[in-house]
Amino acid sequence: MLRARLLRSESSIKQIYLIVSELKKIFRILCIEVVISSGSPIKLQKYREMGVPEVWFWEGGTLEVYALREQGYDRIASSEILPELDLSLLKRCILFASPLDALEEFTRGRGDREN
Repeated sequence: MLRARLLRSESSIKQIYLIVSELKKIFRILCIEVVISSGSPIKLQKYREMGVPEVWFWEGGTLEVYALREQGYDRIASSEILPELDLSLLKRCILFASPLDALEEFTRGRGDREN
């Protein structure tokens, strides 16, 4: 009886481990880092070790996007994970002082693209 319970427990632990492993894969798709002091490309090695396929750095009004390749990260012009996202519109909206104005501009900009 005890042995059967232990086997069930081991099986449950393995199932939980597999679920957690899958969740980690799902949530490591994109990292967006706002750089206040230092970092940016220097930190790419840490993201590479975690297997993050795309990393964005926002620093001083500039957005840099990097995609993971076999040899490391390459800087890219647009997101491969969110290819429909207009990064120039996003950058413009991030700089708005008012979140409401930024949202309105982003919505307006997205609407212009869809028409």
